[in-house]
Amino acid sequence: MAWDGRWILLLLAAALVVLYQQGLITLNSKRALLFRGSLGGKSAAFTSCTGRIQRIFRPKEEKKYRFFLKLTLSKGTVSVYVLGPRKEPVLVLTPEIPCGEVWMEKGKPYRVRIVMDHATGSYELNWE
Repeated sequence: MAWDGRWILLLLAAALVVLYQQGLITLNSKRALLFRGSLGGKSAAFTSCTGRIQRIFRPKEEKKYRFFLKLTLSKGTVSVYVLGPRKEPVLVLTPEIPCGEVWMEKGKPYRVRIVMDHATGSYELNWE
């Protein structure tokens, strides 16, 4: 079996899947005139942005987590969805509802998805 570029791509893809599953990297699918965001996707400033950012969050302990969305928008919409282990929405944050609580089980994979639609502004997302 020859060692060629296909194996390198396969190993790289496998490494990216493991990093995503552990919550160490984000998945991005967006287009924007300007986008400047943090590495973990917890904050960003953007101009005319449409798309989404998603990361996995695995709680270190079983408890009720509080999520806070600080949002400044001049146009468009931004929503944050917290999806449960079965990928069902368990919490939705919007400009009208900027904070919320959800009970999370230790080690289970929850997804935090930030969805932007023709949005210009900035956000900061925190949880405790």
